[in-house]
Amino acid sequence: MFGYRSKPIDALSDPKRERVNDTFNHTLRSRLNDQKTGAIIVVMQRLHPNDLTGSLLRDSPEEWTVLGFPAIAEQEQTIRIGDGKDDYHVRRVGDLLHAERQPQDVLDSLRVQLGPHIFAAQYQQAPVPVDGLMIERQWIQRYDRLPERDPSSFIFQSWDTAIKDGDQNDFSVCVTLLYQNNKYYLLHVLRGRFNYPKLEELAISHARAYQPKMVLVEDAGIGAALINELKKAGLSVVAVNPLHDKRTRMSIQTPKFASGQVFFPTEAPWLADLEAELFAFPNSLHDDQVDSISQALAHKISEYGWDEKSLCRTCAVD
Repeated sequence: MFGYRSKPIDALSDPKRERVNDTFNHTLRSRLNDQKTGAIIVVMQRLHPNDLTGSLLRDSPEEWTVLGFPAIAEQEQTIRIGDGKDDYHVRRVGDLLHAERQPQDVLDSLRVQLGPHIFAAQYQQAPVPVDGLMIERQWIQRYDRLPERDPSSFIFQSWDTAIKDGDQNDFSVCVTLLYQNNKYYLLHVLRGRFNYPKLEELAISHARAYQPKMVLVEDAGIGAALINELKKAGLSVVAVNPLHDKRTRMSIQTPKFASGQVFFPTEAPWLADLEAELFAFPNSLHDDQVDSISQALAHKISEYGWDEKSLCRTCAVD
């Protein structure tokens, strides 16, 4: 028996998936006691179209018999359960795999909590291609007026700065959000190509205009210099060191969109550009606004706003 332990998020990493697949193909296959009569049984939860099961079915489909049990049957299944002529179990469309343990309301709740893409992979054994569009338009909630502030209200900003300064480089983006009652209201998007002096000036003036309780800045490129200047200006700054690539970071935040926690204004001058980028991601031409939003949604905020116990100035964001 061969076992490999990893976290589900590892399936979104190309190198980690390839390491598992290579170990299976180059090590495990050769360890059968009898190459003629030996058998390999792969028991796993699907996590990615190119996970081990996906790789095996793509490269040598004729070698494998697939026995898949989605939590909710999406097509009729006839499953042999014995050697007799009538030893079959039939699953009808909509039948639950284990209704006593996970009834329909529990599965519906899991679909909302995890997001449809993760639910499709882990519970339905049907992972969605990673190149598919991540955020669906109907997930976005709209507001005409912001809610009346309460003790949970918390305004914060998230900066994704260009790697280098100058007018010919990538965009720098700052999103300003109101967090309240476990919901995120997008207040403003500032986006442009700025040289560093202009970027510094805008970051400070923008913070003073919205009075955020904290400002998130990715600690890379000119972001490192911006962090120091914002601190000198007396602002609460969190230096963010992302743990994953842009696609993975947004994938992790997808459930917040799918569950209706993210609100955009009905109208705003910057809204069309933002939505064009967001709804096309990861195939959009630019991803600066997406990265700034995913960075904001990833930051842990306590139930009552800024958590004084976590007043670190450097943190890693999943």
